[in-house]
Amino acid sequence: MCASPVFAAVLMSSWLTGGTVSSLMVLALFLFTMAVMMVGFVYTSLYLGSRADDVGVLSEYIRPASGLVLISLGAYVIWTTGF
Repeated sequence: MCASPVFAAVLMSSWLTGGTVSSLMVLALFLFTMAVMMVGFVYTSLYLGSRADDVGVLSEYIRPASGLVLISLGAYVIWTTGF
């Protein structure tokens, strides 16, 4: 899953509405959030070990749910920025 389009939209909207400091704060928050998620995924995969194959069965449910989340976030960004 690529978060670049959502990140670019949020960063650009914060830069246009709040200036440079606001956009740098959004960038820092995004980088922190991505780092926490990556560390969480690594620790989860290390913890699960060989049981990670069992989690793959859930991917048929996770993929549509993540798509719904991305569409919802995109709609929220459009609604809040007035595009």
